[in-house]
This record gives sequence, C-alpha cells and structure tokens, in this order.
Amino acid sequence: MLGKVCIAFALIAVISVSISAKPLQKRCHLDFCEEEELIKPVAKRCHLDLCEEEEQTKEEMKSIAKRCRLDFCEDEEQTEEEIKPIANRCHLDFCEEEEQIKEEEKPIAKRCHLDFCEEEEQIKEEEKPISKRCHLDFCEEEEQIEEEVKPVAKRCHLDFCEDEEQTEEEIKPIAKRCHLDFCEEEEQIKEDEKPITKRCRLDFCKEEEEIKEEVKPAAKRCQIEFC
Repeated sequence: MLGKVCIAFALIAVISVSISAKPLQKRCHLDFCEEEELIKPVAKRCHLDLCEEEEQTKEEMKSIAKRCRLDFCEDEEQTEEEIKPIANRCHLDFCEEEEQIKEEEKPIAKRCHLDFCEEEEQIKEEEKPISKRCHLDFCEEEEQIEEEVKPVAKRCHLDFCEDEEQTEEEIKPIAKRCHLDFCEEEEQIKEDEKPITKRCRLDFCKEEEEIKEEVKPAAKRCQIEFC
C-alpha cells in the first residue's frame, strides 16, 4: 500500500513539473519553436515580455528569467523586491527622456536599450554609462560611434531559430551571439561601413550564403533573425 502511495506522489510530481515547464513558452519569444526539447539552449536566452505578475516567475523559471527581457515593466510597482534581480537585467525600451529614468531605476537603466537615440545629442554626458550597454540601432555613420561608445552591442539576441537543423555546425558560432536582420546583400556592407557593422545590427540576412567569410567578424557581434 505504501509503495502505491509513493508511486502516486511520484506521478503527480512528474506531471506538475511538465505543467510548470510549459509556461516557459508562454513568457518567451520562442517564435515557431514548438517543441521544448528542440530549443532548450535558446529558451535560456529568450524574452520575458509579459511577466507582469510575481506568479509568472516561479522558482523553476528564475534562472531563465534572469537572462530575459521584461519589456513592459514601466512602473516601479511592477519591479518589486522579489523580482528586482530580474529587472536589473531587463530592457527599458521606451525610456526616451532622462526624467523617466529616476534615481531608483538607474541600476536597471544602465543595462537597457536606448532604442530611439538617433542623434548624438540625445546621449548626454550623464547618460553615457547607459549608452555603453545599449543598442544604438540607427547609428549609420561612423562619426556617431565615437571612441567612448565602442563597447556597444557586443551581446545580441537569437529570436527566430525555428529548428535545431537551421543552426548547423558552420554557423553555430555566429548564431549563438547574433541577430542578422536586414542584410540582404554583401554589397550593402561596404569596406567603409565595416567598423560600423561590427557594432550594429545586420538586418535581413536570411540565408547562410549571405554570411560569407569576410562578414563573419561583423556577424559575430550582430543580431541574427530569420536563420
């Protein structure tokens, strides 16, 4: 009798673990990755976009949550004491003005994206420590990437890796670090743009053939979507 009870409890534990693993996909941008076994290495680096409530970040997800984006944590109330370690590593995507980055949010802001900083004037002296850890997505000219901003965008996202087979051995070193979003042709990355592309997004690189040998140093620091 005791043995049957133990077996019943074991089954309940296995079922509960499998159920608790499923919400991972609900919180992450595991776009088109339908099977958990296929994308565990990707899942650990995914986006947590809609984790507004403490209940969504359970113990078994905390190690994942610490590496993900909390994109919509706009209010201090959403970043409570128990999720601050997560918030410290998240994006504040819409903090366009210094006033939105209050004193209590500065440790968060320092690790976030300033996605709409198009001009150097928007990155004032007091915001430079922030800009060094952010994406300068629209810096098209070399003059905008000055010496003090060079350590920008060395860590990128992997969003749309649908199948394990798509990240083959020869592109794994690139795929693990980047999104290549909009780079359709090699001609778009001219010699004079290479210092810029090394720090920015290469968008629209949909096929492996477009990531040629001479572009690999740039690709390693950029974003690869659609691979």
